[in-house]
Amino acid sequence: MAISLLTLNTWKGDGAYRRRMHHLRQALSGGPWSICCFQEVFNAEGEERSTVRHLEAALPAHRSYVTPARPKLRQLEATGELLPSTSGLMIMTTFPSAGALEILALPDCEQDQDRRAQILTLRTPAGLVRLVNVHFTHLRQGGALRKAQVKALLAALASRERAQPVAATVIAGDFNCEADSPALAPLHEAGGRFLPSGSPPAAGTAGRFSQSGFSRTLDHVVLLSDQWSYLRHETLFAHCPTAPYALSDHAAVSACFGGG
Repeated sequence: MAISLLTLNTWKGDGAYRRRMHHLRQALSGGPWSICCFQEVFNAEGEERSTVRHLEAALPAHRSYVTPARPKLRQLEATGELLPSTSGLMIMTTFPSAGALEILALPDCEQDQDRRAQILTLRTPAGLVRLVNVHFTHLRQGGALRKAQVKALLAALASRERAQPVAATVIAGDFNCEADSPALAPLHEAGGRFLPSGSPPAAGTAGRFSQSGFSRTLDHVVLLSDQWSYLRHETLFAHCPTAPYALSDHAAVSACFGGG
């Protein structure tokens, strides 16, 4: 059986938040994804100020696993008020879990604190899948820290694999660097398979966006499995962040994989 996954950084409360949430709900509603990984999930008091609530409304058949993080005052929209809020991680899936959601604290620093990863083992018709939703450090000079986060994640996954082997481990999210970055070398050395070379750029930041599209690929899906392979993949929602139908300052990555 093929497993379909989507990953998207939802850009906190930035941009035209209310309009973005309207279009995000439309874009996700009825989608084929059995697993969704979201980063920078904004959550403040009030249903209209909660990306969590918007995502749950868009995907009512999915179960949600929400990990709030990085609490502070944030601006809602460009000229909006400052609100107490969190910017966290969220997994949504139609598959039953094979255990509780685990939260892994990643190495951080004074300039970029409270980085976490979600780890959830799922029961799928194709076997057990260990899903990881991540958002590595955004610091421009954070290559060493990013590499430390990757190593910490791989060590945690190795421990879990010894305790409970799975058919595949899938790591998805905003890595904040290109696939060939030295910070991700441990993933390659561990046998991690990124989307095939030649894939269209999957994401970028508003500052990196140009008339030709997103110029950097920062969001990735990595497959760790001897039994599974990618079947197809695509980039979605790659709108300029200031465009009327923009969902985020990142595009989404959609991947389908399975055994065989």
